[in-house]
Amino acid sequence: MQECYSPPHARPFRTFQDLSGPFKTKGGSAVIVPGAQQHPGVPSTPLPTPPSKLLPPIVIGPPPGICCPEGGRATCQERTLLQRIVQVRRMMMMMMMVVMMMMMMMMMMMMMMVVVMMMMMVVVVVMMMMMMVVVVVMMMMMVVVMMMMVVMMMMVMMMMMMMMMMMMMMMMMMMMMMMMMMMVVMMVLHSTQEVA
Repeated sequence: MQECYSPPHARPFRTFQDLSGPFKTKGGSAVIVPGAQQHPGVPSTPLPTPPSKLLPPIVIGPPPGICCPEGGRATCQERTLLQRIVQVRRMMMMMMMVVMMMMMMMMMMMMMMVVVMMMMMVVVVVMMMMMMVVVVVMMMMMVVVMMMMVVMMMMVMMMMMMMMMMMMMMMMMMMMMMMMMMMVVMMVLHSTQEVA
């Protein structure tokens, strides 16, 4: 295995005025001089450089994959994989945002439900108080008042049952959403594992 040769003053971008070592320039493109890789210390015959007055200095990086040709393909594959991972991460971020929005909506709905329930309770309590006043005021209409009380109690029980049913439905919806999210995340992770 021969080692990658890099000139001692290697910078990431060099103009072809200060290119030296195995990379010589001819017309603005980097040329590998044969014989320079086998013997890095031996200076090779210099090629004629173009006049710098006519051509502005062209910035060239080191040519890709000179001494490690199989490394080029690996880096390309890694780059595609990295792009895929970044895309998946972006998708996951979007999904998390959607889930957070859904959660916020659900919380708002629950808060509204609680407020409505509180209002109902207040109304029921006020009605009960009025009923008590009515009972205290007119004792002779006791039977009618009792009937009214029973009807009121039935109404309250029905309301409570409806509220409980709504809550149960909400909980079921939340559970279903969670399950769907878990399935999507698992599928995304599985696809990334297959790519990797």
